[in-house]
Amino acid sequence: ATLQAVHMRPSGREQVLRVYTPGTFVGLDALALDAYPYSLEAATPVLACHAPRDAVAELISSSPEFSRAVIGELCVELGRARRDLATLGTRTAIGRVATVLLQAFDEARGVSGGPVVGLPLNRRDTAAMLGMAEESLSRQLTQLEQLGVVSRRGRRLEIRDAGRLQAIAEA
Repeated sequence: ATLQAVHMRPSGREQVLRVYTPGTFVGLDALALDAYPYSLEAATPVLACHAPRDAVAELISSSPEFSRAVIGELCVELGRARRDLATLGTRTAIGRVATVLLQAFDEARGVSGGPVVGLPLNRRDTAAMLGMAEESLSRQLTQLEQLGVVSRRGRRLEIRDAGRLQAIAEA
């Protein structure tokens, strides 16, 4: 199940801001806002649990344990936002692709334990999330394959050299 937060730019171009995977809290930022600043789209079938804002606010007020959990989730989200900002603002195209593959690899290890991963979204949406054209994403994946860092397995990728992929992501 994959959910994506999408911002529609005035030009009509979509930008994928965040990809949510199972077990992730979504919309905590709305506790302090009158309206969501983005849309949520299901990239795959999703099972979600909706909690009204007033009910969540009441739980925050009445339960220190719940408050700590919300603060923890907000800190994780802040860390991801900072990482994503650094990725988009300072890394090369291949570095941004390597970063996304490493994130997918980290999430997949918890589920499958293996080195075969899929992109978090389809190619168009992954490219939009990385601030590049779909063709550029395809070229970067081909370059990573030619370097022997990844190999394609249909719609999935095998991470052949995670250490080198990490070095590319950080370059």
